[in-house]
Amino acid sequence: QSPAVLTITAGTQIFAYADDGAGKAPALVIERGAQISAVGTASNPITFTSAVTERNLPASGLWGGLIILGSATIHRSDPSDSDPTVEGLSEGGQYGGTSDNDNSGRLSYVRVWYGGSVIGEDNEINGITFAGVGRGTTVDHIEVAYNLDD
Repeated sequence: QSPAVLTITAGTQIFAYADDGAGKAPALVIERGAQISAVGTASNPITFTSAVTERNLPASGLWGGLIILGSATIHRSDPSDSDPTVEGLSEGGQYGGTSDNDNSGRLSYVRVWYGGSVIGEDNEINGITFAGVGRGTTVDHIEVAYNLDD
């Protein structure tokens, strides 16, 4: 939550469990006004992955993904929707605003594996969702693999 900064150090592995059976998949959500600082290296990347055992892999859609909600200007298909919510979240998830220089943090040498859980009909979480993230956010050397959705 704003104004927090979540810092994840190089080489960290974050393991997520599966959908709870009620259509709620675990995901890491960075809300508007908060930031993530996940800076790995080529030899020591940060990995978000499933907690299932190696013998059950590869498989896709085992957990949600990473969702970053920014405050930048967005295109609205419904102009009356002044506070849109991102697909994949059942509560919260507002994004967009008027701050095109929004800085939602930095992702560098980050891998997101086995995500993309389906949580409802035509409703799934992408490996990484960037929603209303502004030009102050830095993203480089990213890999989304073995994902069910985008």
